[in-house]
Amino acid sequence: MTMKVLLRIFVFLLIVGVILIGVGIAGGMDASRISSTFNQNEAYGEPIHYTESEPIEKLVIDVAVKHVDVSYTDSDSLKLTYYSHTDDIWEVKRDLDVLTISQTQKVKFVIFGFNFGFVDRELLTLKVEIPQHWVLDYDLTTNTGDIKMIGKFLDPIFMSRLLAKTISIESDTGDVEVTYLSTPSLELKTDTGDIAILNMLVIENIKATNSTGVIHFEDSYAQEVDIFGSTGRIEIENLHVLSLNIDSDTGQVIIKDTEVDSLIRVRLSTGRIGLFDVSAATYDLKTNTGDVEVELISLLDTRFDLSTNTGKIMVDGINQGDRHVTTTGSISINAETETGNIYILVRD
Repeated sequence: MTMKVLLRIFVFLLIVGVILIGVGIAGGMDASRISSTFNQNEAYGEPIHYTESEPIEKLVIDVAVKHVDVSYTDSDSLKLTYYSHTDDIWEVKRDLDVLTISQTQKVKFVIFGFNFGFVDRELLTLKVEIPQHWVLDYDLTTNTGDIKMIGKFLDPIFMSRLLAKTISIESDTGDVEVTYLSTPSLELKTDTGDIAILNMLVIENIKATNSTGVIHFEDSYAQEVDIFGSTGRIEIENLHVLSLNIDSDTGQVIIKDTEVDSLIRVRLSTGRIGLFDVSAATYDLKTNTGDVEVELISLLDTRFDLSTNTGKIMVDGINQGDRHVTTTGSISINAETETGNIYILVRD
């Protein structure tokens, strides 16, 4: 038999099994017994602790199937806490000023790649507690799992954040979140998962990339921001930057309460572009299929170059047809859609 036939048989048996379980529960079978059958918590031992007292310059984490939680403490030592599965291979080593933490799994045969079972999140999480006065480079990677870096305000009045050197984070399948940190550069990437950048101060550039998921910015500052997405929403609120560049295939881009000193550029294949209370010197907005909506405080000192192939252009409630060009004004708004409408709104 071919692999395709085997797969169909397996899926059929799986469906039959689920139906039989449902019938059993309806007939009075104890559901907790089913839960315990698939529970893999017993494959994990007691928590493992590691302490590093001497300051380091860089933290490297490369794990296979783990969440990573990075937090900061008043302690003088770095502390790790994790649980090891019977199939895990862990290594924690220090080379000069670099601390490397890695986790892989023993290769084992799994039918059709399916793994039936569940584990408490705590057992799948690598917890890293870092002295808040250590200023480090971070290179954090997980194949399957979430990565969080949660900093703090050192001075709520002046809104000074914990310092970090460069931050690079990547997760193949999982969410990424960074918050309350100050760093020269920030690079985040996930294939399937959300990215959240909250209350960050980035001296130079931010690069955020994902294939499927939401990219969310809020209450952050940077020089340059580059966002690349394939399928999903891009949400920005209260961002202060010199320039903003967004490229995405399918989804929508919504930007609110944001200041861009020079250029804001958005490119979408399919989706809506919406800018509300966003100031910039130049707007360069294009979507192939979808509406473009820009809300302004005033039309004064603004020139337009707007076009649509199938749709209409509305400027402050007045229909301008499918093409609208003006030539005076220091603020430039260029917007284009192949199939969709363009709305230039003036806030009351």
